[in-house]
Amino acid sequence: MKALVFLFTSLLLALHATAAVKTETVPYKDGKTELEGFIAYDDSAKGPRPAVMIVHQWMGPTDHERSHAEMLAEKGYVAFVIDVYGKTVRPKNMDEAGAISGSYKENRKLFRERELAAYNFIKKDKRVDGKHIVVMGYCFGGKIGRAHV
Repeated sequence: MKALVFLFTSLLLALHATAAVKTETVPYKDGKTELEGFIAYDDSAKGPRPAVMIVHQWMGPTDHERSHAEMLAEKGYVAFVIDVYGKTVRPKNMDEAGAISGSYKENRKLFRERELAAYNFIKKDKRVDGKHIVVMGYCFGGKIGRAHV
């Protein structure tokens, strides 16, 4: 009987494991600038689904944004943490973060170009329904909706 219960439990766990959230670090570009995004999705979902673009706070993409992407993927979205700063630009402290984020607040055109680069990248993903993409952001990233003004 114990062997049967073990076999049944193992089977259920194996079935559950096939519907796991997958994550990837993905390269993309804005012109010649290399950017590094993070994508999370449920690999058991079939067909295109809505996407959520997540814009990081002033310290750049962190585990905070990545964990929220995973939570959104569990809800059925393709979640994409975008990179506004560039692949090699990661502030080491608040002073650096203030200077870097401030440059994007001053250069709204560049801010918008980075948003559009991410949008164009994720829209082409076969898992994404290109007609259903939204943007959300944290602190610095919350300004993205106004970046085009």
